[in-house]
Amino acid sequence: MQGLGSFSQFIKESKKDCNNVNNIQDINAQYSYEDKFGRGLLDGSLVSCGQDGSNGYNELLYLNGLGGIEIGNNVSISAHVIIVSTGLDTNCFLNRKEHVNKRIKIGDNVQIGAGAIILAGVEIGNDVIVGAGSIVTKSIRSNCIVVGNPAETLKSLLQ
Repeated sequence: MQGLGSFSQFIKESKKDCNNVNNIQDINAQYSYEDKFGRGLLDGSLVSCGQDGSNGYNELLYLNGLGGIEIGNNVSISAHVIIVSTGLDTNCFLNRKEHVNKRIKIGDNVQIGAGAIILAGVEIGNDVIVGAGSIVTKSIRSNCIVVGNPAETLKSLLQ
């Protein structure tokens, strides 16, 4: 299945529509972007990507870039993937609801399966397959396949 386009084109289009933010109230109005395939992006100014993968990205991809997202070279992201670089601050949860932004880094030659969720602060190494439906809550070393909720190493890709 061929992807619906490149990361760089998606980010470029979203930034074009979202470059006039004056205050925090404008974030949802102007920093949100959704294309005709239902792919959404919140704050593309903090999202960077390397060379496009063979499949690029697919429909219903959601990127929350408030904490920053760095996507490496040759990365393919399947349908319904959610990448969120912000999360609830559990240290002050009982007194007030605050969010903390944490950068996500996705290495080179990574395949993220359909419906996977990548949470704030995660680093995914090079040469990694994230299985469909997996929830990545902690960093993943290079050269492996991870699956499950939470995602855990199923197999090493080293020979």
